[in-house]
Amino acid sequence: MRILIVGDTHGSVDMEKLSPQVVRDLNLNRNDVIIHCGDIGVPWIWESDEMLKYWSNLPCDVIVCLGNHENYNWIEKRPIVKKYGVMGYEMAQNLFAPLIGSIATIFNKTFWFYPGGYSIDFSYRELDSTIFKQELPLKEKSDQALTNLFDYGPVDVIISHDGPRTFILEHFGYPIGNISDSYLEKTQQQKNDRVHPGFVLDKVYNHPELYEYWFFGHHHKDFVDGKIRCLMKKMVLWDVDKEMMDIVS
Repeated sequence: MRILIVGDTHGSVDMEKLSPQVVRDLNLNRNDVIIHCGDIGVPWIWESDEMLKYWSNLPCDVIVCLGNHENYNWIEKRPIVKKYGVMGYEMAQNLFAPLIGSIATIFNKTFWFYPGGYSIDFSYRELDSTIFKQELPLKEKSDQALTNLFDYGPVDVIISHDGPRTFILEHFGYPIGNISDSYLEKTQQQKNDRVHPGFVLDKVYNHPELYEYWFFGHHHKDFVDGKIRCLMKKMVLWDVDKEMMDIVS
C-alpha cells in the first residue's frame, strides 16, 4: 500500500513528473493512491479534456485537494459521494476531491484536507473562465474546517494547497497580503465572505502537535523544513506498510 503525494500539475503544463513512463516506472496499481496537493486543472476550459481522460485512466484512485487553478463551476456540478470516510466531489470514477475540513482515513492514516488558494495574477484572468471565486474558502466553511481538526485532535498528515503564511514568509520571503479590494471587485464578492488560506493555515502552523506531516503546493518550490514540505517538481512516495517515504524526482 503506497501513497504518492504530488504537487501542482496545471492541466498538462507540469505533468512531466507524472508522465506515462513515470507511472510505469513506479508500478502504480489499484492498491496505491495518489494525493494531489491542488492545481490539477482538469478539465480547465471545457466539460472534458485530454488531461481529465489521462487522470481517469490511471490505475489507482486520485484524491485531490483543490487549488486555485480549478474549474470550480464544473466541479460543483459533479456528484457528491462518500469515499475514505468523507464526502467530496466525484470528478471521475477514480478522481475524488474531499470537502474542506474533511478528515479522511487512507490505509489507516488520517489526512485533514484544506483546499483553496489565492490567485495573485487575478487581474489577468477572466471571471468564471480562468478564475473562480470558489478558489477561496467561504469563512463559515473554513471556520468549521478548523473546528473539525482541533476537535478531532492530531492527524497523521495535513494536505493543503497553500501553505501557512508565516512559513512562506520565513522560508520563501514572500510578504503575503490579505484579500485585496481589487480582487473582491474582480470576483464580485463582499469583504469577509471568504478567507485567504495562508492566513487561516497559520492557526494550524502554530500547533505542530496537530500533525505528523504536512504537504502543500501552490508556491512552485521544492522545500522541506522539519515536518512540512512544499512540492513542485519532486514527489513523495510513502510505503505505508514499511513506514518509508522516498523522494521521486
